[in-house]
Amino acid sequence: MEPKIEVIHVPAQAEPFVVVKKPKNLPSAPLADGDPSAYSQCENLFPELKNVSGKKAVEHGLVHRIDTETDGLLLIAATQDFYDWIQNVQSSGGFLKQYTAICHVDSDKNDGSFPEPPFWGPPKSVPAKIESLFRFFGPKNSFVRPVTDGSSKIVRKKASGTLYTTSLDSFEKVGCGVKVRCSIERGFKHQVRCHLAWCGLSVFGDKKYSRSDDGCELKFSASALTFPLENGRTFHIDI
Repeated sequence: MEPKIEVIHVPAQAEPFVVVKKPKNLPSAPLADGDPSAYSQCENLFPELKNVSGKKAVEHGLVHRIDTETDGLLLIAATQDFYDWIQNVQSSGGFLKQYTAICHVDSDKNDGSFPEPPFWGPPKSVPAKIESLFRFFGPKNSFVRPVTDGSSKIVRKKASGTLYTTSLDSFEKVGCGVKVRCSIERGFKHQVRCHLAWCGLSVFGDKKYSRSDDGCELKFSASALTFPLENGRTFHIDI
C-alpha cells in the first residue's frame, strides 16, 4: 500500500500554500502524471495546485522536495503569485530549511574522494558551519562530494560554482550516536548528508554516505521550514 502524506497546513488567502509531512519511501514528485508521489496525493486533495507552473510541468508548484528515503516537510505553492514569490525568496537566501539527523561518530576519515574536513566529529561549539562547493561522483552521478581549495585542479573544474553552507545548530547525545539539528538556505543534492559524513557524522542508515552498514532505515528528517510572506509576516513550522 502506498504510504500516505499528513497535511500540516492547508491553503488560505494569506498563506496560499500546502505543507505536508511526507513519509519515508514515497517520492516527493512524480516522474509522470499519476505516478505515486507526495505531490500527486496533494493534487488529489487540492486540485487548484494544477494551476501553478513550476520548473517541471509535472511538479507544478512543488517548492521544497526531499529524497524518497527521507521523511519530513514539503512545501507546495497553491497560486502562481506565491510560487514566484518564494522562488525569489529562495534565490536571495531567505528560505531556511532545517533537518534532524541521528549520526554515528565515525573513527576513520580516510577516503581519497573527500578533501580534508573543516573539523572531525561534534564541533567544540555550535552553531558550526560546513562549507564547500560540490561535484557529482560515482555511477550515473548518484553521489556527491565536497570540493574545497585543497582539492585538485581537475576536481575543482568539475565543481559547482556556488558555495553551499550547512549550519550545525545543536547536538544531543542519543544512545550510541548523536542527534544533530542542521539548517541550510540553499541546497545541493544530498548536501546535508554528505557534509555530515565528510566531518565524521554519517547518518544512521545512509547507504550512500555512511562508513558503517548498520542495517537500519535512514535516520534523517526534514523537520522545520521558515520563510517570509508577502504581507511582512514570517511563516515557521517545526515538527
